[in-house]
Amino acid sequence: MNFLTNPRWLFIVNTLPLLVFSWLAWRQYSLIESLLEVDEKGDWLMFAYATALLMVSVTGAGVWLMRKKQRVPVTLVTGLFIATALYTFYGAWSMDDLTPWRIPNWLAGDDLLLYLFTFTMPAMGYGLLTAVHYATPEPEERKIWPNFAGALGIPLAIYAFGALLVPLLGRISGRFFEYFFVIAIVASTVVFLFFLVRGVYLLALSRDHLIEGYRLAWLIPLAIVFPLLGLVINNGHWRPGELRHAGDAVFGDFSHPAFYTMALMNGILLCLPAYENKLYRLFLFLGRSVLLAYIVYFFVVFLPYLPLSIGAILLVGVGFLMLTPLMLLPVQLTAIRDDFRYLKGKFDPKFLIATGVISFLMIPLFITLRYTEDKAALDSALDYVYAPAQANMDALNVNGLERAIAAIDEHKGRRNDFGFATGTPYLSSYYRWLVLDNLTLSDEKLSTLRQVFTGEGKRYATDPVFRDNDQVSLTGATVESAWDPKREAWSSWVNLNLTQADGTLGRGEYQTVFTLLEGVFIDDYYLYVEGVKEHGILAERKAATWVYNNIVRGNRDPGLLRYVTANEIEFKVFPFRAGETRRTGIRFLHREPLTLAFDGEELQLGVENEYPVSGPVTNTSGEQVYLTKEQKGALPQVQRKVGVHFVVDASRRSPETEAAMISRIRDFASKLPPGSPRPRLTLAGTLPQNHDFSASWEAQLGSTEPGGFFAQRAIENILSAELEAPGDTDYQIVVVRNENSYPVFTGDFSAWSAAYPEGDDFYFLDTDNELYHHSLSRNPGDTVGKVASLPAPVAVHKGPAGYYTVDGQGAILPGAETTTDPNGPNDKSWSAAVALRRQYLAHQQSGQTGYHPWLTEVRGSFQQHILMPTTAFLVVENEAQKEALRRKQAETLDADPALDLEETDPVRRMSEPWWIWALGLLVFFIAVVRRQL
Repeated sequence: MNFLTNPRWLFIVNTLPLLVFSWLAWRQYSLIESLLEVDEKGDWLMFAYATALLMVSVTGAGVWLMRKKQRVPVTLVTGLFIATALYTFYGAWSMDDLTPWRIPNWLAGDDLLLYLFTFTMPAMGYGLLTAVHYATPEPEERKIWPNFAGALGIPLAIYAFGALLVPLLGRISGRFFEYFFVIAIVASTVVFLFFLVRGVYLLALSRDHLIEGYRLAWLIPLAIVFPLLGLVINNGHWRPGELRHAGDAVFGDFSHPAFYTMALMNGILLCLPAYENKLYRLFLFLGRSVLLAYIVYFFVVFLPYLPLSIGAILLVGVGFLMLTPLMLLPVQLTAIRDDFRYLKGKFDPKFLIATGVISFLMIPLFITLRYTEDKAALDSALDYVYAPAQANMDALNVNGLERAIAAIDEHKGRRNDFGFATGTPYLSSYYRWLVLDNLTLSDEKLSTLRQVFTGEGKRYATDPVFRDNDQVSLTGATVESAWDPKREAWSSWVNLNLTQADGTLGRGEYQTVFTLLEGVFIDDYYLYVEGVKEHGILAERKAATWVYNNIVRGNRDPGLLRYVTANEIEFKVFPFRAGETRRTGIRFLHREPLTLAFDGEELQLGVENEYPVSGPVTNTSGEQVYLTKEQKGALPQVQRKVGVHFVVDASRRSPETEAAMISRIRDFASKLPPGSPRPRLTLAGTLPQNHDFSASWEAQLGSTEPGGFFAQRAIENILSAELEAPGDTDYQIVVVRNENSYPVFTGDFSAWSAAYPEGDDFYFLDTDNELYHHSLSRNPGDTVGKVASLPAPVAVHKGPAGYYTVDGQGAILPGAETTTDPNGPNDKSWSAAVALRRQYLAHQQSGQTGYHPWLTEVRGSFQQHILMPTTAFLVVENEAQKEALRRKQAETLDADPALDLEETDPVRRMSEPWWIWALGLLVFFIAVVRRQL
């Protein structure tokens, strides 16, 4: 291990990690700075000084040694180890002061403590290994067994000392005992690890004939048995029956067969004898170099656990297994060094170094390529389901998608039975960064992808969000309307009083959903927070929802205003105490006076007969974009014929029952009224196919590929075709499913409302041969009720561009409009809002819902400060929450819009929680000791 004395390692193991840690700590501080008291900011300043002092001192020593062309002396190694240990202890001890308990966990997080241990342990590990090297100048003459005896004796001595000390703990107090106890534990752990690593190092270097003769006796347990046993115990594979998965993956999820395979292969390669054959030794050299990455990975994973090693041995008994990578690393490096020394006389040393480095990078490269394949399979599937206009059907890989879905589920970092996090350390973070852009894919969407492409997967159901109570109601509403000549529209403030009923327990949340009429927009929102009027921040929708959910879980003061369909607005305010009234308000922008239905109230916005609209409303290109209610009312009314468009289950999940499904369709069609238009039919598998309603469609059904019943795409295609070429027949959609399968819906069809002016009804012809009513506008998978037959014809307005609902309201005309330049003027006019709305609808109806169209919509919403379905208004109470919203929004704007920030309802952190429990245990222990003294 002579290479460790090169001063460059001081930069690698200390300076670079501390630079990264400093940047991460600054991000944490800048997030919560507004919530800190003056003395707490002073604690942060002292912590920054300590970090800078350690980093500058070590860096300066490294520069001086390199200029002098000297090796790292043992005194510097000792000083580095002690200084880093003291710094780590100081940081862990000060953590409660740096992130006080009153700061919500979603802002303070667990990450700072995690980062502290992550980026200081490399320096301490370097100091330990270098100390072993310096303390063993002539390894051939050193005795081995005293080192193992010393390592074994320390846990026994601690156990005996603890047994004697326990009766005295209640009598001893004071700061002296507090520091003495912690220092004694740290010192004992360091000495224990030193003797253990030194003993293994001597074993690896020993040329003693007796030890050589029994080389396999200690190498097989260390290189093969211990790694495999550690994996088995960690993954819970040693338990029988129902106990098999109880508390498994304590240190992370290492259940993949590759971990077992590599552990076994590496052990075999280390145990193979060192014959003097150049091709054989080259094979050993390359193989050991490849699997060195595996050992280094586990060395890094278990490095933060080293301070807990003695406690794990005493408490668990098999805790020594976590020390296996630490003991195995010097053995692996020694074996590779011996191979290199032998081979450099047979091959060019540059060739050996190059092939060794390439071999070491093989596993990381393979992992990266595998993750890249998952990303390609996932992206193509997400494009097809959520952004069909940019989907590449040739790139769809169902087998690759199934593997990617399983990998995403494994890397989510859920919690096991003991509350510890699973997921694979570091690899899960790398996977989420490379494949998921540091976001996630909710269980609902994973289930949807399985259903669409394989027909497998259960119908996803979420648990309801917990609220203390829902006894908050609207107790007052006033309207202030004024005509804004610059914006050429009415600007109407709706001021609301919301009150929680007296005598209720817990904190309440106000929640309502209301319909926004065509041509009406929301451009501002306020909420009084502790007597201060806070205006809403217009933010990307997912980021705003994520922040709102986190604030609610901390019982703070948020308000949220967002679209839940293309036409409906959800409004939430939290929290309310018993009898408390809170004031809030929403500003609407509209061209004509209207009556707004809001939570049971009818609110008049604008003044009738004032500032009437004269002539057609056009855009800058002269295209008419809006029909006033007077213009629409003047159009003739007609009744279209009622036809049927069957959406038939073509998933082939139950071919043996298809005859019954066909019979139901034929029977239903035969009972249509005389003179009814010829039915239409779509075979809805993974890829919907349109066919004539004739005898041939049954044969076509039998030739479709197995997959999912993707009714969403089939209905979208039907509605889009209706918008492109509206006819004189109102084709009612009738979904027909086979047994043991369900139609897959990914959302509602409210963005296509112009395609169904007669109403949003569609129907299920179910396996009981009954007709069930469903809604296209909201929750299409939910049954509204049973009906006896299809509806009678309904009157609609007929215009030159299509048909319109008879409702006495205006209407935005469909069209693909380009919004203003994001760098252009922000006139925030009603016309600009109409352009944004038309653009959004055109994107939805044509399937242009990928990253670039979505980003254009979000930026347009920001530019014009108009609420759109891709954005939300959020009121927060402090600068820390605003900063959290800004950072989360930056993440979402750089990622695929089909990805998620959280599960559908519960919030799940995406930080790295897989060994927080161990560090938390140490800090908890220190905190308990401090409070008892």
